[in-house]
Amino acid sequence: MSLQIRCGDLYADSAVKAFNKCAVSTRKCVPQRVTAGAYPLPAPDALVEALDVAELEGRWYISAGLNKLFDTFPCQVHYFTSPEPGKLFIKVNWRVARPNGQFYERSDLQRFVQDANTPAALFNHDNETLHYQDDWYIAAMSKDEYFLVYYRGRNDAWDGYGGAVVYTREPSLKAEYVPELSAAAAKLGLSWSDFELTDNSCPPPPVLQLAPVADLDVLADDVRVLESEAEAGLENSLQSFSRGFTVLKGTEQAAEATARAFIDREESVLKAEFAAAEKALEGVERRVMLKDILAAPGRALAALLGRG
Repeated sequence: MSLQIRCGDLYADSAVKAFNKCAVSTRKCVPQRVTAGAYPLPAPDALVEALDVAELEGRWYISAGLNKLFDTFPCQVHYFTSPEPGKLFIKVNWRVARPNGQFYERSDLQRFVQDANTPAALFNHDNETLHYQDDWYIAAMSKDEYFLVYYRGRNDAWDGYGGAVVYTREPSLKAEYVPELSAAAAKLGLSWSDFELTDNSCPPPPVLQLAPVADLDVLADDVRVLESEAEAGLENSLQSFSRGFTVLKGTEQAAEATARAFIDREESVLKAEFAAAEKALEGVERRVMLKDILAAPGRALAALLGRG
């Protein structure tokens, strides 16, 4: 596990993002890590033959993951919406555990476009943060029960990361799904024994001390743990701050202006799409919450307090 990824998980603030943009994307101060062949393109027969992304609408949990750097965070509750055929927006929520027993709540909005020739392939490109690109491949699926995602990715810091996750409608993975998932993983060249179940119980945060120095104390705890991890032999070379993270260079001013205008138009369209998707996802969350309350009021309230 990279110490830098751990640092980025704990401190995903504006300062870290600014450093990434300057040192990694713009100035290229940090050499890009290349891991060729670690996550090869899956064979066509390892993927589902058909996929209607509209069937993914609603709430899903990542109940098992392969890559411990990216896939096994606790409380991974995701909301999906498909505003039009072949397009998918996902609000991803997860927690980053802190050494003192507390945690940070993280959230992001992602956009995937279905490949016209391979229905099982969904591509998340055109991202500003480290210009990351994630390619999803759906390797197994049972409608409204589970689906298995194998992914490959690249960004300005790391080309060649990857992993796999299992999405389920329930917070925990049912044992009855495992034989099918194990067979699907084998077709991808993966071993089910390497997957790890995630904790989506989402308990409430521990009681915090209100003294002004309390947060400074826990930050110091985080730093000490990071230092001890480094001393334990983890990678010390800066390689990547997180998964989700090309600079356009022109030789002529006119070419740069034309390219900038094109990029501005593209960004404007994307911003409008994301704004509409955020509203749609708010509706998805409200419908899911109402359904939970009607089904089990007490449990729904406990879950809501846990997310707070």
